[in-house]
Amino acid sequence: KCGTIRGIMIFATEEGCLIYTILVLEDDSELNDTICTNLQKEGYRVSSAHTCREGQALASGHTFDMAILDINLP
Repeated sequence: KCGTIRGIMIFATEEGCLIYTILVLEDDSELNDTICTNLQKEGYRVSSAHTCREGQALASGHTFDMAILDINLP
């Protein structure tokens, strides 16, 4: 672990320090906010989407270490 920057955990890799980024795709705004808030409190960088289109747009422009998806997304 390299430390923290503004509450975000930084992990050491061979190339340097790494901040894990997570995409949250959930159409329920309250649940989306809760998931994002809790992940951010744990030190992750989080991007949020409420629709498949938003998720695709984010995923096409960024690299994520993990995605949390709503399996019942319309």
